[in-house]
Parts: sequence; structure tokens; C-alpha cells
Amino acid sequence: MRLSKISLATFFLLAQLSVSAQSLESIFTKGDRLIYQGREVTRSAKPGADSWTITIKKKGKVLERFETGDTMSKDWAKLGLFNFLGGRRKQLIVEGYSGGAHCCWQYRIVDLSPIYRVLYNSDDWNVGNRLTPVDLDKDGVFEFAQSVMTFDAARSLEVLLRYLYAGQERKAWDFFDENYKLNDKREIKRDIEKKLQDCALYQYLYRRGR
Repeated sequence: MRLSKISLATFFLLAQLSVSAQSLESIFTKGDRLIYQGREVTRSAKPGADSWTITIKKKGKVLERFETGDTMSKDWAKLGLFNFLGGRRKQLIVEGYSGGAHCCWQYRIVDLSPIYRVLYNSDDWNVGNRLTPVDLDKDGVFEFAQSVMTFDAARSLEVLLRYLYAGQERKAWDFFDENYKLNDKREIKRDIEKKLQDCALYQYLYRRGR
């Protein structure tokens, strides 16, 4: 898993790519507990709670505890192991689902050993929809893809957005200027720029004001 600016952007661009993708459904455990690399991961809930508590321990010591999911359905809080980093060691992946008419899925990917590291927390980014492991560069190591939700309804701006989130800002705006012909062009561009100021991924890619 390479956290360069371009690869990070590609993680989120769940587009029509000619790559090898894989579903996570087969790797999730049916129980409330899994043990791996000396770490214990449990899923629990208090009576009347509206989310699941995920607890990760090492030798009885809590390494992390967090909430996920939005109902008591076990299908909305899942635990599994998947090899994202290559080699023999797998990483923990926790999937939560909010339900409702407007999704969304939450994910946390954790390298459990030898050092406990949170590799990815979807709450840090404005993303949604299912996370999909995908071998982007066909090197046998899976990266992952998840959809940016900043422009969730902007279907006519797909090319512009793909350029932007691939780190090619000049090409993005050149394409927009050449191809957007409607009278509200200035307003649309202003609205896009305003949304980008609140987009964590865009700010990470371009490091505005730094």
C-alpha cells in the first residue's frame, strides 16, 4: 500500500478501470471475535445501543476502541483479514454501514503487528460506498478503491473530477474550459472550487497554502 499523492487519489477513484478487483464478502467472519498475530478483535454492543463497539486488544491491553455501524444488524459491522501489504501477514479490516437512503460504508484498515498501525480510516476522508481491493499496477499487491463523495451528484463532471483527483489540475480545468458550454459556467466553476476547499483528499493532493 503506497501512500503517494497519486496512488492515494487512485484509491478513491472507483472508475471503469481494467484492473483486477476483488470482493471483501468472503473474508468477513460470522462471529463476534477473531484472533490474529496475538491480537484479539471483538464486536460488541450495549443493550439499546445503535452502533457496534470494536475493541482491539493485545494481552488484555486495549490498543483501540471505536464505534461503527448504525443498527444492531451484524451485517452492518463486519470483521475480516485481508492481505493489503503483500507478504504473508494480513491486515484487519472493519466494515461499518450507516444505512438510510444515502449509504454510507465506513472502513478501518489496521496492521496489527509487529507495530499496531491504522493504515486507513475512511472517517478522515469524505468517502462512501463499498471499499474494493484492486491491483491497480498489476504487481500482485492489492491497493483499494473507495468513492469520493464530495461531488456525489455531479455525473456530468466526471472527466474534470478524474483529472483533479489524479493530480492533473491543469488538464482538469483546461478540459472544463474547452468543453463546458452552458451559460452558468462561472457559477459552476465557483461552486466546484468551493467544494474542493472542504475536500480532505483534494487538500492533501495539492497542499493549499503550505
